[in-house]
Amino acid sequence: MNRVFLPKWMWLTFGLLFVCISILVLMVLITSNTTPEPVVRLSKNVVIIVDNHNYTLSTNAHTVKEVLDEYHIGLSSADRVVPGTGNLIEDQMKIQIIRYFAKTTEEYQRIPFKTVYYNDPNIEIGKQSTVQEGMPGQIKIVKSVTVENGTNVQEKMLSKQIVSNYRTKVIAIGSKPKVQERKYLVYQPQQSIEPVAAEKPQLTVKKVADFNHTFQYEIDSTTLTAYTAGVESTGKSLGDEGYGVTASGAIVKEGQTIAVDPTIIPMGWWVYITGIGYRKAEDTGSAIKGNKIDVYVEDLNVARSFGKKENVAVYVIGPNDPR
Repeated sequence: MNRVFLPKWMWLTFGLLFVCISILVLMVLITSNTTPEPVVRLSKNVVIIVDNHNYTLSTNAHTVKEVLDEYHIGLSSADRVVPGTGNLIEDQMKIQIIRYFAKTTEEYQRIPFKTVYYNDPNIEIGKQSTVQEGMPGQIKIVKSVTVENGTNVQEKMLSKQIVSNYRTKVIAIGSKPKVQERKYLVYQPQQSIEPVAAEKPQLTVKKVADFNHTFQYEIDSTTLTAYTAGVESTGKSLGDEGYGVTASGAIVKEGQTIAVDPTIIPMGWWVYITGIGYRKAEDTGSAIKGNKIDVYVEDLNVARSFGKKENVAVYVIGPNDPR
């Protein structure tokens, strides 16, 4: 059997490799038994602005979120932090927490009453009489309010409802001419001359043939139109908030509701419209000014065919239902 002898240089190579491996193993063992030095974070001062207070705090935290967690400062989903929670902490950094929340409020507002004046032929010129005292109304407004750090920053109206409508003040202004008693002398021979009073003129009374009811005053040359509760007249559709609700808070009713200028016809008063009948002033309109009346009807086609009627006599009766 032949024996194989390795060259001398190979033996030297193997020896050198063994030495290197031994040194590496020894270094690994030494490294594994050595405890790493801890990383030391320097303390920093930060100013936290929250709930209208400023707090100067010392911290070793690395980020804004860690500072808030360290001091147990809670945040809601709506709150905002400036700078953001992921920002790194710097010495003397200011961290502001902006609190947000929403609330619902109710407020009541006063509705000032209006005053209507009309000429009364039964009262002498220069005199006037209060037919109806005025009374303010009240409206309830519900709002959604967004609050930022205790200050209202945004308001949104949710609903508006008339709690009580105002009562119009009605004043009758005298238009009856003053009758001055005139005296004159009548010559009578051989008799003493004495003053004789002239007869007072007789006032004529106007009679209305269309209806049999007393009224406060008459409005000549009134223009009539018609409207519905729909989108064509009011911009609202069935199901919308306030659909069919008048300016007085009443629900529209065919054969009763009319829209008027409240400075001409008091809200809540009844009138008689020649050729139409009795109606009640329950609504107003942006285009209803002066001697104009909008008559409520349910059907849109009826409103369209109603057209415009001019020079119609209207008799203002009063707050009591004359029917």
